[in-house]
Amino acid sequence: MLQRKWVIGITAAFLLVFAQWGYAAGGLVDQPSTLSGKVSAKGFAAQGGSIREGQPLLLVESVAGAAVAARATVSGIIADILVKPGDMIKSGQIDARIKPSA
Repeated sequence: MLQRKWVIGITAAFLLVFAQWGYAAGGLVDQPSTLSGKVSAKGFAAQGGSIREGQPLLLVESVAGAAVAARATVSGIIADILVKPGDMIKSGQIDARIKPSA
């Protein structure tokens, strides 16, 4: 009987943790970069602005000029920009979060 109470308690705690995690995430979609380099001030997306899928989020400086480092994977509102112009980023790094439009 005691073992059953422990299982129920652990299950309830597990569900509570995941519910809080889901609420904290708020349905935001991470936007990773595809290139490494120094973030350019040109073409830098604004936090709070709307964006469509496929539009550039940020550029990096390259020998040939500015290159798109991250594109929006969903349409919506830019909730967070996690980098700033001048930052060095790596491919695969999360640079922004978008709240998808309904």
